Amino acid sequence: MSTPSTLLRPSRPSRVRRRGASLVEYALVLTAIAVPTILGVTVAGARLFADYRAARDHVIRSTP
Repeated sequence: MSTPSTLLRPSRPSRVRRRGASLVEYALVLTAIAVPTILGVTVAGARLFADYRAARDHVIRSTP
């Protein structure tokens, strides 16, 4: 009795399904974690830049 070929290596459609599932998983991770993180860093950077400009303008105006 020999081992069925389906036990020796996965068929091509199952590999394609796994690859598709990985792409969906990466898309979900990107949407759930990376995009909000990038937006948060961008908003924080804009706020820091606005505060820097306000402080710089205050220092420049206060010097004679």
